[in-house]
Amino acid sequence: MDWGTARFVECADVKGRAVKLWLRESGRVDAPPLLLLHGLGITGLTWKWVAEELGGRFRLLAPDLPGFGRSDKPSFLDATGEGVAAVVVGLLDALGLPSVTLVGHSMGGGISLATAVLHPKRVSGLVLMGAAALDQPVPPAIRYARLPLAAWAIRLMPPAWLALGYLDAYHRPQRDTRDVVRAYVSSLRSGRGPEGYVRAARALRYDRFRTIAERIPSVCCPTLLLHGARDRVVPPWVPERLSHEIPQARLTLLPEVGHMPQEETPSEVARLLSAWSACIPCEP
Repeated sequence: MDWGTARFVECADVKGRAVKLWLRESGRVDAPPLLLLHGLGITGLTWKWVAEELGGRFRLLAPDLPGFGRSDKPSFLDATGEGVAAVVVGLLDALGLPSVTLVGHSMGGGISLATAVLHPKRVSGLVLMGAAALDQPVPPAIRYARLPLAAWAIRLMPPAWLALGYLDAYHRPQRDTRDVVRAYVSSLRSGRGPEGYVRAARALRYDRFRTIAERIPSVCCPTLLLHGARDRVVPPWVPERLSHEIPQARLTLLPEVGHMPQEETPSEVARLLSAWSACIPCEP
């Protein structure tokens, strides 16, 4: 079910320690690059359908973020927005890319925003979908992951129970949704997947993101906010507030779409992304 051409890429974290990321790539090498960052508990597989819609218009790069999928899950990893932003910059260095447009979903949206705040010269454009970026309500799955022995519980929990938590994020499931969720659950439960998930969930605390959030008005690149009008994970006031705080932001609400726009309505996401990116400078 995966997509693109995939390989491991070694990059460095904030302290220079090696981290291997599993990277999917499709499109033309000479096209404008988009770096696609997934949300908590899923993988770069989530971009498969948007990638198919975009075809060769962009160079699409979709890593499994550290702690997820086939990427490294080191115990030393700083899983905060600032820590993973450093890994993102390390990936750009490894690929020889001076700057990219970052497209971030949920947790990946918060990481994208942190990268734009801390490393503004590396981000030519920003697309945030259901971004976890402000002092918003914490979903039950994240609260549970912060409890003692959470990784152990994930290993013991029946896959069908885990799948229910994923399915709740969708308002408009597609034909492939259950197969995709099974792939996410399998990845979550394999190897050190539970530890990677728990580490990231525990790092998703506003008190660890506050210094980034306070600098959101300094984001200087064009920004597109896409948000499902039926998102039950990230409330609508989050993108509304971001649209006011980011100087060059544009907000589009997607009707009858939940927390997974890239899977629920990939053709519309691809259309909006293409139209918006045509108006911004983007270095290949």
